[in-house]
Amino acid sequence: MEVRAVYDRVCACVARLVGGAGLDVYDVDEVVYVGGAASLPGLDEALAQGFQETVVTPFTAGTVVGGGAGDPTTIVSRGCALQAKLVAGLAEGTEEEREVRTAFASGSKWAQALATTKTIGMLFPEENAEGALGGQWIPAVLKDTPLPCRRTLRFKVDVGEGGESKVGFEVWEAKEGVKIEKIKPPKDEDEEPLEDEEEEDEIEVKEKTLEKETFLTSISFVAQEAAKKKDRYATIEVQFLLDGRNGAGLEVTIWEIGASGRGEAVVLSVNGS
Repeated sequence: MEVRAVYDRVCACVARLVGGAGLDVYDVDEVVYVGGAASLPGLDEALAQGFQETVVTPFTAGTVVGGGAGDPTTIVSRGCALQAKLVAGLAEGTEEEREVRTAFASGSKWAQALATTKTIGMLFPEENAEGALGGQWIPAVLKDTPLPCRRTLRFKVDVGEGGESKVGFEVWEAKEGVKIEKIKPPKDEDEEPLEDEEEEDEIEVKEKTLEKETFLTSISFVAQEAAKKKDRYATIEVQFLLDGRNGAGLEVTIWEIGASGRGEAVVLSVNGS
């Protein structure tokens, strides 16, 4: 394929760009193409080889057909038109309105956003659990989430049978990474080896990793509603409120959900650094 060398250089540039952001291409969940050159035949397939199998692109999602929202040839103009419409619709009659318009100017302080550097989540410890985490992990605030933010999750937990119906979990910052191993490609058993056959180069196999890094707090309380009904499962709602401004930290609030709605709140705060 004549354009293969060009596509290889494009893939190398993408890898350098992602690496410059402190990430691996395996961390990428979605690719958005911009510009008509992104529609070159075979480019999407060539790039996909470096990403994880589940990565989403406009071509795999089918949003390119018929000038759809993912069409690389129109995506910039769509964005410019929407931004222009938004800015043009801002009035300047009051001081507050002028401040809003100024916020869209180049170099505005409002364009500089704080964000999380690690994923924050809940760990429900389990005996004899598989993996390094030692229990069931539920992410709550993902890495690179703009601050301040609020995240609310509702789910069922197993409180056991015949006990105190206790709910407990730990809150951690987690370190995400990519484990890379080099292995020799599998050989076809039915294929006879040639005398002068050169040994094939090793191939890279990537796997996402997740490790506990910083313990933030732990929460334990009795699920009163489940205890009354002698139910093995309790429905809980957990809210993460993360400010990040002026040294403010994390506030975690948990409720048991019953027939009449939320029960009594349990609130824990973690000071910011």
